[in-house]
Amino acid sequence: MKILFIAPSAYILGGTTTWLDYLLAGLVELGFRITLGLTSGRFHDIDAYLRSHPFASVVRIDAPTGTREGRVRSLMGVIAREAPDLVVVVNLVDVYEAVARLRHERQQDIRVVATLHGLQADFLQDFARLSAHLDAVICTNRLAQALVRERCGLAPQRVLYAPYGVQLPSLPRVTLPASDAPLRLAYVGRLESQQKRIYDLPAILAAAAQAGIKVTLDIAGTGPEEDGLRRALVAAKVDHRVT
Repeated sequence: MKILFIAPSAYILGGTTTWLDYLLAGLVELGFRITLGLTSGRFHDIDAYLRSHPFASVVRIDAPTGTREGRVRSLMGVIAREAPDLVVVVNLVDVYEAVARLRHERQQDIRVVATLHGLQADFLQDFARLSAHLDAVICTNRLAQALVRERCGLAPQRVLYAPYGVQLPSLPRVTLPASDAPLRLAYVGRLESQQKRIYDLPAILAAAAQAGIKVTLDIAGTGPEEDGLRRALVAAKVDHRVT
């Protein structure tokens, strides 16, 4: 089976990028013929992406016109040349239109699957608007799966669940000795509120302090709301507990 993944090259670090890196290698090991299509553009750097996430079979998707129509036509050309059995879309809505046109204009039998990694309203709106063009949506958590089934008009059997992560062995329960050392928490990730709910962090620390629980918090990451989080920690009078 030949599968064409189509993804942006605009970001190198992140959960979705790491997921794709691991997934492609695993599918190749299982015997699938995998090609990775990466978009280029003003904010997309394919060479930088591949330096961090090398892959043997890559096609470059250019959009020199800077318009949606140009993007769709460029996608159509790449998909037609590659002739995959399945197109898997990673957060690029124009792919659905490209596949729909190929089906209608060139009578190409191509299946297209969307992947959903976050609870984001615009993704759900896209799926609802384009449900007739989608063969399936694959979600990485049960809440996302329920939302797509409820809001997007796809048959339940077309909304699938595929978790990612690693299997951990069962470990014996360990009783920790009593200690006066504070409970050390860590947040690792992008600093934004819509999906990550970072403004819960000051509230958690304040509630712990009110309950008499000694807590510290290490934050590793950055994002568009870093300054807002810093101000919120100061306003909640818990910034001294945070690194």
